[in-house]
Amino acid sequence: MKKILSIITLLTFTLMGCEIYVIGNNSPKPIPINQSSSISSIYLFKTELDNNNIRAASQLLAQSNGNYYLAYERYELFEEINRLKRILDNKTITDYRIDTLSQTNHKVIVQFDYITEIKFLTQKINDNWFIIDYEETIHYY
Repeated sequence: MKKILSIITLLTFTLMGCEIYVIGNNSPKPIPINQSSSISSIYLFKTELDNNNIRAASQLLAQSNGNYYLAYERYELFEEINRLKRILDNKTITDYRIDTLSQTNHKVIVQFDYITEIKFLTQKINDNWFIIDYEETIHYY
């Protein structure tokens, strides 16, 4: 009797430690760093800022009317992009939420290191997503 009880206990603990059925896949999909979606263009923008590539980061910005910035307009944005780079200096993206405004416009709220929150307005222009505006919020706790 004692031998049967120990076998049943061992079998019970063995089965409890294993997953018998797996429904779905809970692992998050990696976000590509390109301009194929609104969030991936923000990841690309953040990557360019972290790599101190201000010129490439400025090419991800566009005007709200759907036009690209001219070269001298992008040059004039360098100081503002540098300021944003100093704010986000190697902070990690901890959360994001996407609000679909239309087929071609999204508002993406991105949280950096649980403290800084930036609302990006993105627009799809010629199959690529661009940042047309942003607004920063810093939470002090």
